Amino acid sequence: MSLNQSTRLSRLDPLHCEVHDWLDEEAELLERRDLLQWLPMLHPEIHYEIPVRQTMLNEDGDGLSPRHYHMRENYESLAFRVERFQHPGAWSENPASRTRRLVSNVKVFEPRSVNEVEAHSSLLLLRSRNDDPDYEILSGRRRDVFRRDDGGPLRLVNRVVALDQTLLNIVNMAIFL
Repeated sequence: MSLNQSTRLSRLDPLHCEVHDWLDEEAELLERRDLLQWLPMLHPEIHYEIPVRQTMLNEDGDGLSPRHYHMRENYESLAFRVERFQHPGAWSENPASRTRRLVSNVKVFEPRSVNEVEAHSSLLLLRSRNDDPDYEILSGRRRDVFRRDDGGPLRLVNRVVALDQTLLNIVNMAIFL
């Protein structure tokens, strides 16, 4: 995941505040499992990727696989997942996981174009399932691109989540990051 070399916006910049509010709203919706409210926040051209991390020597790259993914989704596949989770027979999340998303270190960059802006954030996800006393924990860095069409709201058009772990100690990936 390459880092943006553009100028960072001040935390007081209205666009930074709008992106930060968007990320807060998303975390709350996902924690409440209000996926039907979350889906319209995504742009129809979204690319949502969680590449597999590999342990590599420093000189050999960042360790993110260009060919293997935990998730590699578009709008249609995300909408299908959301629809499936609405049914009682979606056993991977029935009973539902209890999650907490801690989003921090939000950096918003000067817009790439008139209607797109990039943001980076850190994510710590805690997940509790059934009566298990232990949490499943995921941490990583997200690179998001937001697009605003025709003066409308910002919508997520690209997300790459670079997880810190090479081996995920979780039962399934039936959650969104």
